[in-house]
Amino acid sequence: MSRGSSSSIRAYELATNGPMPLTRCPKCPWLDPLVRCTTKRTENGNFGREFVKCESKAQAGKALKQCHFFMWLEEYIAALGICRDDMMTGAAPEQAVDSRAYVASDTLAAELKNMNANLAELKSMNANLAELKKMNADLAKLKNMKKLFKVFYISLISIGVLFLMMNH
Repeated sequence: MSRGSSSSIRAYELATNGPMPLTRCPKCPWLDPLVRCTTKRTENGNFGREFVKCESKAQAGKALKQCHFFMWLEEYIAALGICRDDMMTGAAPEQAVDSRAYVASDTLAAELKNMNANLAELKSMNANLAELKKMNADLAKLKNMKKLFKVFYISLISIGVLFLMMNH
């Protein structure tokens, strides 16, 4: 849809479905929230239907390309998991957002716990790696000592043979 066929409603303004949080675009690195719009054309039977879209455009000096993300508001609400009854009655959209935040908080807490466990495992692996490096250095020293011992042993045998040859 072009800007000429829709009107824009920003973040928490009241419209048919009531106020709701607008997230950033899931398809591009654009940091601004999606824009909520209403169709103004009568074609295809969508007059007055609400949708969200990304308004990112190519910018000079940046690799950001124009994004064409579009989603009907009903699908967006379903994707966010917001209770539609709360949105229609205006009962408490904040509660819907808060309950989502708690779920996200629990999910994040579980992910954080998992990440901390992974960090502890990596630290343990790092300590093991340091120990392996030390063992490798010790092994290199042993190999060097073995070479020196072989040279010393051959020298002793040579001296012994030389001593026996001189005494005969």
